[in-house]
Amino acid sequence: MGGDNSIRKGTAMAEDIRKKVFDIVKKETGEDLSVINPKKDFREQTNLDSMQLVAIIARLEQAFKIEIPALVMTVSTLEELLAALENEIKKGGN
Repeated sequence: MGGDNSIRKGTAMAEDIRKKVFDIVKKETGEDLSVINPKKDFREQTNLDSMQLVAIIARLEQAFKIEIPALVMTVSTLEELLAALENEIKKGGN
């Protein structure tokens, strides 16, 4: 049973991360990430430029109280971004 609870917590955390990322991108760019394919390059699908991406990363750092390494800037899919954020949040102990 303890493992089951851990899975639920992980799922809730992933959903919270996803919602915050979607909200921040929507506020920063007007783009709705819920309509893009999470396995394809999200920057191409949303036409994000590098300045918008930097602003989004800064807002994500504030929202999650973490420092996002430059490596995260190289992810191309939404799926990869969400996984990288979840990993950084877990490392940060939030």
